[in-house]
Amino acid sequence: MFRATLLLSLATVALGLSVGDLKVSLKAVHSSVKSIDDIVISAVVSNPTNKDIRVISKNNILDPTATKSFTVSKGGKDVLFEGIRATYDFSAEGVYTTIPAGGSIAVNHTGLANLYDFETSGTGAFTFAPNSLFQTGPDAPALIVDTPPLSIEITHDVKKRAILYPRLSNPQCSDGGRLQVIRDSLTYARSLAGGAASDIRSHPNSVEFNTYFGGNSQDDIWYRHDIIAGDLPSSGTRIIGCTDPARICGGNGGVIAYTLVATSNGQIVGSD
Repeated sequence: MFRATLLLSLATVALGLSVGDLKVSLKAVHSSVKSIDDIVISAVVSNPTNKDIRVISKNNILDPTATKSFTVSKGGKDVLFEGIRATYDFSAEGVYTTIPAGGSIAVNHTGLANLYDFETSGTGAFTFAPNSLFQTGPDAPALIVDTPPLSIEITHDVKKRAILYPRLSNPQCSDGGRLQVIRDSLTYARSLAGGAASDIRSHPNSVEFNTYFGGNSQDDIWYRHDIIAGDLPSSGTRIIGCTDPARICGGNGGVIAYTLVATSNGQIVGSD
């Protein structure tokens, strides 16, 4: 009996999600606020089916951390996201959340003031569209739940915030083992980038280029890879460290590495 149940569970995961398996609703605690610090959005993800559904809960509306849970816009123009882009270990249990059959999970999103450049757009009505893409695993088909966006008016304070403010950093890791891993990884990354730059020049119309970079300037893509390969001064100062200033590593959360999009000058943080 246990074996049959396990096989059925694995088959369900392999098949992925179907339309109607999940529903998403949003509610703003206040539809009008004086400051971006007062923005609070409650998201509820419901499972109307008769089976538990286990999904990736990172980089979507289930994620209350500083990742991109919303696309924010004003007057039809997107507001720049300045939060965290993270790489995850999808074998870690903390990357997933199980929504019980017939039940729901609520997530409160606060701290959005630090994640988007509201200042450039000025005061007024902002639209928050949820990232409602769900997968049962990294290679499983994606289900995008159609969810109406909500509007929040910000009347006064839209001054730009930051997760981390610029400061001097030590481009070293106090742990010798970690430091060597970082150095080895950087060497390998440079070799891969150099190979990619060479391939772009020698095979400008390759299937790989068109798959990943189609529609972009070949010169621009080549230049970016060449900068990484050569570690040119024009690439700026990029610190790769082993500290966790945003406090999202550790435990079973599955974060491998992350970079703060706008405030870190390209610094990359590696997790254990």
